[in-house]
Amino acid sequence: MTDLAVGPRPRHFSNPGFFFWMTIVMAAIVFSGFGISYIAPMATGSLPALAPVVHVHGVVYFLWLILLVVQAALINRGDVVLHRSLGLFGIGVAASLIIFGTIISVLFAARALAASDPTIYGVTYISLVAVLGFGLLFWLAIRNIRDPAAHKRFILLATTVFIIGGLNRIYLALFGIGFESHLTYLPKYLTVDLLIAALVCYDWRTLGSVHRATLIGGAVNVVPQVLHVPIVESSSFVALTRWLGQLAYY
Repeated sequence: MTDLAVGPRPRHFSNPGFFFWMTIVMAAIVFSGFGISYIAPMATGSLPALAPVVHVHGVVYFLWLILLVVQAALINRGDVVLHRSLGLFGIGVAASLIIFGTIISVLFAARALAASDPTIYGVTYISLVAVLGFGLLFWLAIRNIRDPAAHKRFILLATTVFIIGGLNRIYLALFGIGFESHLTYLPKYLTVDLLIAALVCYDWRTLGSVHRATLIGGAVNVVPQVLHVPIVESSSFVALTRWLGQLAYY
């Protein structure tokens, strides 16, 4: 979230660039999906009772998306000093996202096991991929804080790892497609891949090649998609999911 490679420069307003619009698209996906299944029911009083930690996770999740858009807008207007200051706050938000994402994964596994929910393994898989993938790419973004081109790509691709939750809610509301089977994950994965493809095209158009951060971040997103079925159906992952579910009772 910070950008030490760019020194202070006069503030100015310019036409929003590619990265700003990408943050808008991802924020729109998440807020639309959770607006349908979480915000609207909460506003109307029809939301089922949820554990407080779920609401905290939601606040942190939304805060990250808002911060992402704000940070992109600040860079767009040249306000590097404020961008840098908020970046320190962004590290805290990112750490909270990882912590609460892990807690929610454990709680879901426990509840799904108790209810014999057949979606448990697939949902646990994407939850763990989101936590681990986001954590890895955010760490790389911080490591590349003095390389603005790599930094912003890692931040963007760290966010694409976990928007599948919002995508699922959109597909469920519009088309009735949830997480019933491995096949139903495909349209959500392909939507994420379209965002990555847009970044690849942007790199080719502006750089003449694909940036290394795009290659690494794209792989962190796409490789788990390819491995989804063999991992989820493996006995090792079944055992891991059951172990995670048991952690909720400690």
